[in-house]
Amino acid sequence: MNRLSGFFQFIIGFFLGVVLLAGASAAVAYVVLAKMSAPPDKPLFAEEKKQQALAKKAATTTTQNKAATNPVTEVKSIEDIPTGNYKAFVSWSKGLSLRAEPSTESARLGSLGYKAEIMVLGTSDDGNWQKVKVIETNQEGWIKAGNIEKME
Repeated sequence: MNRLSGFFQFIIGFFLGVVLLAGASAAVAYVVLAKMSAPPDKPLFAEEKKQQALAKKAATTTTQNKAATNPVTEVKSIEDIPTGNYKAFVSWSKGLSLRAEPSTESARLGSLGYKAEIMVLGTSDDGNWQKVKVIETNQEGWIKAGNIEKME
């Protein structure tokens, strides 16, 4: 009887070890695959970095000029957003190009990465483009419609 009890303990221990090993392997695989499935940050090329630096400098100068003439009110909450405008974020995983005009032939002002926060200011007459303001840099431009999600 004692031998039989030892044999059952061995079998239960063996199966418990296999289950724990399989569970740990599944957890590690889940973590690794979850990190690999996240889209990478959109690369910035030297030209884009220069354009963003110039746009940021121009925005700073414009903001300073406006501040000298009349105080600027910041949007601190959703209630402060002007009527017709709304906050959104980029839902296209590869990011978007910010254009000067609502056209693919228009000059490219920069790029918006995945989950970048923007303020939607309006829509083109044909509804294919949206005029947006990048919250981080205060840069305005046009993006292709349908690639953003409204923030609650």
